[in-house]
Amino acid sequence: MSRTTVFITGATGFIGAHVALETLKAGHNVKLSVRREGQIESLRRALNAFADKLEFVVVPDYTVANAFDDALKGTDYVIHVASPLAKPNEDLLTPAVKGTTSILESASKTPTIKKVVITASVASLIPLGKGGDGIIVKGKTSWSLRKTSKPY
Repeated sequence: MSRTTVFITGATGFIGAHVALETLKAGHNVKLSVRREGQIESLRRALNAFADKLEFVVVPDYTVANAFDDALKGTDYVIHVASPLAKPNEDLLTPAVKGTTSILESASKTPTIKKVVITASVASLIPLGKGGDGIIVKGKTSWSLRKTSKPY
């Protein structure tokens, strides 16, 4: 029996990183979507114990229609955690809605997709203005990722 493949957005964030880790621990293949190539190496190091079950795909702009069409090929499940982080005086809702709509539309065209889970955190609504750099978010697991005020 082949393993299922779970496509996860937002793994550079606190919740998404933990979702990716737990999904890998459960024995699934995981395809992580990142917005920049430079984000891959830190995730690869953090999830090194699962290298044989891990794949990466770069989707630079989650808000573009059809952005996930190719990335979702061959996947069974989608967990969409990614959302832009709030910045002072910037619209947060529009890119979040467009990103969610984009992945849902791509999933609806992918016949292998069995289920889509969409989640979010209230933390994405907290502006990380001045003083936001260097915030470290820690949980009960043995590792965490550094948060900055720069968009993912």
